[in-house]
Amino acid sequence: DKVVFLKEGRQHDLELHSDTPESSARARAKAMMPQRQVFNLLLSETSEEQAMPETLDRTRFVINPQAALDYEPGRDASKFFSLNASTAHLYTHEKGVRYSIDERPLADGTVQLGMQLPTSGTYTLSLDTQTDETVTLIDRTTGKETRLDGDSKGYTFQANAGTSDSRFVLYLGDAATGINEATTPLQQRELQFYDLQGRPVSHPQKGVYIQNNKKIIIK
Repeated sequence: DKVVFLKEGRQHDLELHSDTPESSARARAKAMMPQRQVFNLLLSETSEEQAMPETLDRTRFVINPQAALDYEPGRDASKFFSLNASTAHLYTHEKGVRYSIDERPLADGTVQLGMQLPTSGTYTLSLDTQTDETVTLIDRTTGKETRLDGDSKGYTFQANAGTSDSRFVLYLGDAATGINEATTPLQQRELQFYDLQGRPVSHPQKGVYIQNNKKIIIK
């Protein structure tokens, strides 16, 4: 039920020089590795009795150009739910699979979030990662867009008890949400319209769409 590492087992005299076969192989392997970007998300709860928000759960997604959207045993980890009914859960989901670790390609730059809340209350979603990329959270219930990167304190919202897999979606990059016209370092996009589920629409037809947090009707 536990593992103990004794200090007597430490090795202090191992040195790899740049001209050794081992170090050269490691350098080649590192150079061939894809650029992976790790993002950690926290779900916290705030109440009148608490001076500081309490972290309830966390989830991680990783942008990797060599990963797939489907579940991969070597990269992904499914979300395991506690048998304790008072436990909150945060996860990403794709094609019916809920993830605690989701390694995925950039694709269209969207990441679907889901959560299971034991009680109604005030909650906060925040990004526990320093990144140069723009990470925007969209609340489909309120229509609010919130930047989670930089010095953001996160997004605080009211929610009822239960499971929600459709309320929140993350967008990577500025242009995807219409915040500005800048080119995102991840991928240049020109999408401006979204359906009522928050999904980007390249060529909108007749119907109701969201543009810049406003409902647009195309007749």
